[in-house]
Amino acid sequence: MDNILSKKNICIITIALENSPGSYSYILKNLLLVLSPLYNKIYLISSNLEANNIYAKDNLILLDFNSSFRIFNNIFLKIIYQLFISLKISFLLIKTQKKISGPVFILGGSFALPAIMSKLLKKKTVLTAIAPESFNALNIYKSIPLIKINIHSIFIHILEKTCHIFSDYLLVESPNVSRFINIGTTNRLKVIGTGSLFILEDIFHQIVRYKERDLVIGFIGRFSAEKGIINFIKAIPYILTYEPDMIIKIHGNGPLLEEIDKLIDEFRIQDKIKLEGWINHNELPLYLNKLKLLVIPSYTEGLSNIMLEAMACGTPVLATPVGGIPDIIIDSKNGFIMKQNSPECIAQNVGRAIHHKEIDIIADNARLYITNEFTYENVSKKWKNNIQKIMNNK
Repeated sequence: MDNILSKKNICIITIALENSPGSYSYILKNLLLVLSPLYNKIYLISSNLEANNIYAKDNLILLDFNSSFRIFNNIFLKIIYQLFISLKISFLLIKTQKKISGPVFILGGSFALPAIMSKLLKKKTVLTAIAPESFNALNIYKSIPLIKINIHSIFIHILEKTCHIFSDYLLVESPNVSRFINIGTTNRLKVIGTGSLFILEDIFHQIVRYKERDLVIGFIGRFSAEKGIINFIKAIPYILTYEPDMIIKIHGNGPLLEEIDKLIDEFRIQDKIKLEGWINHNELPLYLNKLKLLVIPSYTEGLSNIMLEAMACGTPVLATPVGGIPDIIIDSKNGFIMKQNSPECIAQNVGRAIHHKEIDIIADNARLYITNEFTYENVSKKWKNNIQKIMNNK
């Protein structure tokens, strides 16, 4: 199979990347490391690539649709912009079609027009399904009148369903993701396997033994509504009532930064919270190794990378049971699950986790699980198996 694949050229389609390297660019780089050795050439259709340290090299050809990552407060402008981007991507796909002899991989579930175009061009289309954007929309735009939120959410939902229908195959990050994104019974038949990413063991590993760490918990991620960051901030006063010596470290950035600052002032907890910006990815293990607990209070996730990276560093994770999280974390075995993300529930579960009598064992179980399951070799093998299924289905 390797000889056959090495002669094929594939295409990968993604959203416009953010203006500085973030989690999505890391996912993309990780995927390129897995797929690059398998194919002759990879045509990458995306934007803002150089800002994310992604450059043309060896068998990677960049096709930039020249549209920056943007956040709109106006729902209707956002819809128009999404359609405009999809048209630009479809045009690049038409322009490159004769050079693509293998599958077209679509990263993200709302690229309906490119999925339709790929189908019309008779290319095998593989949707790598992640967290549902329609669900994200309901949480991101809570400050906007409900009718506008619903219009945008319905619009994205239609795009997602169209993308599911016109894709030949669906790759999900873990089994529970296919249930969480509600792909439907018919489309579930298209699911050919999981397409998770690997964790770089030489970067993400335990540096500080769990027993030697200070009483510090943390949140690392985008400051946006779907991540549940506001609920986490509101939980901190409750947490401090029974853990007054605890320090909370919050790393990231995003549209809710101003609201977070106001809440910290309102609760008068400035001396207990260290609010810092994004961490360079290579420095992330140093921060994770300082935490007693990483909290992921999200409304929606795919297969959370920060969860896997924290576990690899021997840092227990407390998370909501969304997306692929329940496929990885078994409560009180290799991490902790909270039923929902209300401030009271978060606070209660932080206490349960920190004071668990077997917390050291749980931290070690988390580290060993990632070390065994998410190596480059294991993930590459899964991707090869998935691609074999695609090649065998004419």
